[in-house]
Amino acid sequence: MHEVNGSIFRGRAFPVASVAEAKDFVSRAKDASAGHNVYAWIINGMARCVDDGEPSGTAGRPILALLEARRLDGILVHVTRHRQGPRLGRGGLYRGYGAGAAAALAGATFVPFRTKDPSVRLRAVIPAFAVGEAIGPLFAALAAAGHVGDAVSQTMTDDMGLVVTVDGVEAESADELVRSLRAATRGRLLEIGRIDEAADEAADNNDEGSNGETARELFAAESASEVDDLLAELMDGKQG
Repeated sequence: MHEVNGSIFRGRAFPVASVAEAKDFVSRAKDASAGHNVYAWIINGMARCVDDGEPSGTAGRPILALLEARRLDGILVHVTRHRQGPRLGRGGLYRGYGAGAAAALAGATFVPFRTKDPSVRLRAVIPAFAVGEAIGPLFAALAAAGHVGDAVSQTMTDDMGLVVTVDGVEAESADELVRSLRAATRGRLLEIGRIDEAADEAADNNDEGSNGETARELFAAESASEVDDLLAELMDGKQG
């Protein structure tokens, strides 16, 4: 349990082997008395997070960032928030949900990501000014390739625009899908590629560690140094 200005954050961690199992745990872990039931999971390298009504990027994303930074797999973390005080800003939410997740992970088993996975994750970024024109063709092309439902997630960010993540793409067909999405959106994408490659490129450009870059993307915070400091605190257990 963790408290931020009267808001109580309680986290629980569950081992999961499939998306169906993760959904079952989410259903059973839901606390009707809580204002928000937030969660994130990573299963065989595929990730998903849900903010459950909190401002976009302030709840599920910090949990997912922590899972990735600790290189956990086959795990679901569920964090509830009971509000008993004033409204929290973005920083308070980052810390509350991140600390709730850190406490839940105290006894978790670490599972290294597989270096060679038959599936990969893709990320496409549509700049804000082009969302109206490009989002329809992008999702139509994804659907035509069989990528729908939980395998596709989207997040609107202040700095980049609409970030669309596609999980479970067969490695051998990833390049073809990238070409298809570029053609469908007629060059309107700000960025598209395998998410690991995108993170490596961003890290090289900024001459910073991969953990800091991952946290910066997922937290969508205004200050990069603030995010790096927060992730370091959570990794050290100072917020748990």
